[in-house]
Amino acid sequence: MPRRHDRSPATLRRAIAFIDEQAHQDISMADIAAACGVTIRAVQLAFHRHLHTTPTRYLRRIRLDHAHRQLLTADPERDSMTAVSYQWGFASSSRSAAYYRSVYGVSPSSTSACSPAATATRAPPPQRDRVAVIRGNLAYNGNLLPESGSLFPPRCEFP
Repeated sequence: MPRRHDRSPATLRRAIAFIDEQAHQDISMADIAAACGVTIRAVQLAFHRHLHTTPTRYLRRIRLDHAHRQLLTADPERDSMTAVSYQWGFASSSRSAAYYRSVYGVSPSSTSACSPAATATRAPPPQRDRVAVIRGNLAYNGNLLPESGSLFPPRCEFP
């Protein structure tokens, strides 16, 4: 049986680049697949094969990272968690708060720069695995990855 090339690391790199650039937009699986020049199923297979996750979970995590960074510098009088979650594409602020809590271990409201909980001494959230495109190459936690073979350790979890 011939090997399918549309779920290759190159497809994954294109999908990740598109998601990273368009995370603030309302994008669908069809948009991601069209940007990669492959089918929706090929994008799903590339994410499953190389990252052991789905494109939507990856997109959610990228949006959570952006929301987290924005909340760290937000003015609580001006920027509400609801506004930040809607800005980053979450349709439900309660669901985004639940995702946020599961990743960072604190509620979004306690992350705000002026909140008493944010200024209190506490351990930083655990470092999560991060996938990025660096100079056109796929990277995992800052280390460049090979073009072929297994790209990640077994089970790279993205909430």
